[in-house]
Parts: sequence; C-alpha cells; structure tokens
Amino acid sequence: MPTVKKTKRNSPASSIIIAIGLVMIVAGTYSYFTSKNNVLQPVAELEPTPVIEPVKVQQPAAAITETVTPPLLVAAEPEVIVEPTPEVEPAIKLPPLDESDTMALQSAQQLSSLATYSPLLIKTDIIRNFVVFTDNFARGDLLANFSPLIKPADKFSVLKRDNKIYLNEQSYNRYDPYVEIINSIDIEFMISQYTKLKPLFDQAYQEIGYPEGAFGSTLIEAIDTALDAPVIREPIALVAPSAMYKFADPELETLADAQKLMIRMGPDNMLKLQEKLQEIQSALLAISEQ
Repeated sequence: MPTVKKTKRNSPASSIIIAIGLVMIVAGTYSYFTSKNNVLQPVAELEPTPVIEPVKVQQPAAAITETVTPPLLVAAEPEVIVEPTPEVEPAIKLPPLDESDTMALQSAQQLSSLATYSPLLIKTDIIRNFVVFTDNFARGDLLANFSPLIKPADKFSVLKRDNKIYLNEQSYNRYDPYVEIINSIDIEFMISQYTKLKPLFDQAYQEIGYPEGAFGSTLIEAIDTALDAPVIREPIALVAPSAMYKFADPELETLADAQKLMIRMGPDNMLKLQEKLQEIQSALLAISEQ
C-alpha cells in the first residue's frame, strides 16, 4: 500500500479536482442504476473541465413571521320585523243631506236584529228629525212629532182607587218593545255608523243655528237628561185639573217633560234603559276625545 503524504491543508486546485472526481463517481453510479441491464457503460473521455469557482451558498434568510390579524367580530344587526301596513278603508262618499234617507235608513235598520224594530222606524227626513228631537230632549223638551220611532200604539191609562187617580202600572208595558230594541243595539256598530254619518248630523244641526261640530256634545247632554230621571217604585198619584193628567207630587210635576216620559216607562224599564244609555254615552265620550 503506497504511502500517502499528508498535508495540513489542501490547495484550492486539489479541492477542485476532488470535487470533479466526486461528481464523476456520483454520475457513474446514477448511470449504473438507471441503465437497462444494470451494466456499467464505458464513460466517454471527458473534455478538459473549466475551472469552476466555488458556489457561494447564501444562507436562507430568517423566516418572516407574518402576524395574522383575526377578523373583527361584527355584531349581527338585529332582525328588523316589518309590521304589515294596516289597511285603510276607503272614504265613504256621503249623499247630500236632502238625499240621505236611503243611507240613514240602511244604517239604522242594522242597529238591531229584532223583528219589532224596523216597523217602528220613521223613514223620512231621518237625520233632520233625529237632530231636532235630540236637541230638544237635551233641554228637557219632548217633541214627539220629531221622534225617530213611532209612538206606542197603546194609550196611556190610569187607575182610580179610593177616589184617587194613579198611573196604571200596566201601561208601563207599552214601552217594553222600545227598551228591548235599545238594549239589543250593538254599540260598536252604532258608533261606526254614527261616525260615518256624523258630517250629515253636523250639517243638519248647523241648519237650525248651531256651530259646526256641536251636535256630539248635545247628544251626550240628551243622554244625561235621561239618566237624571228618578226611578220610582211606589204607585204614582195623578191629578186631572184639565184634559191632561199631571203628577200629584209637585216635585215630579216640575221635572222636564223628557224625564216625565222616562217615569212613564216604569222603574224596571228605566233601569234597563239607563244602563244601556250609560254604555252608549261612554262610547260617545271616547270618540269625542280622539
């Protein structure tokens, strides 16, 4: 075995030769393993290899750590609930006051479903008559000719006992159908019909000299007059100084005619009627405050 002379450090030229040799060995080994028959093929004579400067390997730069900012959390917007738009009823075209009987009668006939009701309705000049009747009733006067309902068919009757005259309690019954009709009224529907026809009521009230919009207050005052009538349970004595009967009690005789009518209805009918009138008055006050 030949003796290899060792040197402390290889020269650059020897380093290049060694590098070329390593490349040749690696290339030959690769050719060996990739040939068809795994037979080592002869290597062609190499051309002189130019001197190659050693390649400076650049150290990889330090990895740059990219700071990823998490996306901002955006609060979800509250769900907007769209309320359905309320349907607006089309405005009702009212007829002239002189031609209003058809519409007024249709509205009036729907106030009660009792069979006894419709035949009692006055069917001409309905709105004007009602306005005049209400205006007088509010002041305590009773104008039967302007009543919206036909007067009772049965006559007023009296009893004579111990040389005294009393109001016949049986005559209270002639007002039963009227009280039943008023008690059967659907107040909500009545208010809707009154609101619909109110411009015509106001026009009719202006015709007799009142300011615009004054009829609603007068209607409430008329109900007050009916509510102020006293309820009397004991027999009611009468006197007949003339063809007309009068109350023997001076306090009763000084009552307004509208309140005397309430007394002639009898205590039971009065209580039923006054309870219903209070409900109607409350409904009228509610719409007057809107």
